[in-house]
Amino acid sequence: MLASNVQDIKNWIENEDIFIVDRGFRDSLEFLEDLGIKAKMPSFIPRGQAQMSTEEANTSRLVTKVRWVVESANARIKSWKYLASVLPTHQVPYIRDYVCIVCAIANKSR
Repeated sequence: MLASNVQDIKNWIENEDIFIVDRGFRDSLEFLEDLGIKAKMPSFIPRGQAQMSTEEANTSRLVTKVRWVVESANARIKSWKYLASVLPTHQVPYIRDYVCIVCAIANKSR
């Protein structure tokens, strides 16, 4: 997905932007770095270590706090029954419109 949209992604981000990703993107970190995109992910405790260093723990905590904001917004969107499930393929062209409508309603009612 990333490789087929590299130019679109680079047009979308600014020079000092940082991608905040979850652990599902751990295999993509090197690819993003090769593209010149900075990415941060919550850290893992290395094997054989009881805990992270202070710097690693603080960085991981910051990434988790930023991700929480994103995940809570995603949860509000998914609270709508239609967007909480897998959508049929023929709906793909309209998903952006549906999400925009749901977000507008959520923002207005919040």
